[in-house]
Amino acid sequence: MNILPNIRVARFDSLSPGDLFLVIDSSISSFAFKTTENSSVILGPKYPYNLVGPTIIPSQLSVVMSYGHDISIIISNDPNSWSSDPAQETCLAVSENRAYICVNGIPSPSEYFRCFVDLKTGEIFESLPQGPVAYCKSWEFAFLDANKVLHKLLKFPIQQSALTPPP
Repeated sequence: MNILPNIRVARFDSLSPGDLFLVIDSSISSFAFKTTENSSVILGPKYPYNLVGPTIIPSQLSVVMSYGHDISIIISNDPNSWSSDPAQETCLAVSENRAYICVNGIPSPSEYFRCFVDLKTGEIFESLPQGPVAYCKSWEFAFLDANKVLHKLLKFPIQQSALTPPP
């Protein structure tokens, strides 16, 4: 029997920087990935502590479901999704062959400090490396199964209805 996607239940401490995982915690229901600073970038669709979007938070997690690095990023082919300037909302910065997600570096709903996190390595940057950069405001995280069928996990921008709890 195969379990798809290829996930493993693991302790947060055993993950590698850049690993995508699903938070298994009663207070957070979200996808996230590990940074090089042993913290997490909470990606959504739900956010803890009244946070509004992807944010770096100190990791207090124990058990997670890890997707590892076997994840693809599907970028938009809609010209209206691209810009040469970073958007105010969450965006993906593409530079050379690297992708960075723009996140809040302060775990506070009332403060914002823009950081860029390398989606491959989990490294956090206050500014992007020099060179050409394009910014995309629409993309998805997905994985391919053994039959090369694409399965989507999380789409940006996250629709407001996904952020609002049901009545």
